[in-house]
Amino acid sequence: MKTYILVILVILFGIPGISQTIADTKWKATLLIPHAVDVNFTFKKDTLYMSTENNEEVGKNLFVQRNDTLMIRKISGSSPCPEQAQGIYRIEWLENGNKFRLHGISDECEGRIGVFTVNVFEKAMK
Repeated sequence: MKTYILVILVILFGIPGISQTIADTKWKATLLIPHAVDVNFTFKKDTLYMSTENNEEVGKNLFVQRNDTLMIRKISGSSPCPEQAQGIYRIEWLENGNKFRLHGISDECEGRIGVFTVNVFEKAMK
């Protein structure tokens, strides 16, 4: 019986340390906005900065990560998403945490969910 309770708790809350944190990391992905553009994703403590390879700002977002769930809220940027539009995604870690894919759970901006869930994000060298 104790084993079943432990399994249920692990499923509901996860084991601290199993989930990888995205804060203070840098990633690259190709986004179709509307044409293919290589975008750098810099996750700071709670802010996500997106820029092109030429350091042109694409967007600035607040984010919160809880285990494998990522919540993103737009602050500013060139996308047609309204400011404060919130999206929730599930992170699927790949290749021992060197890549990840986002799976859309919900997003107030339909265009963003289509762009963020197509390609894999690769860890960028610092």
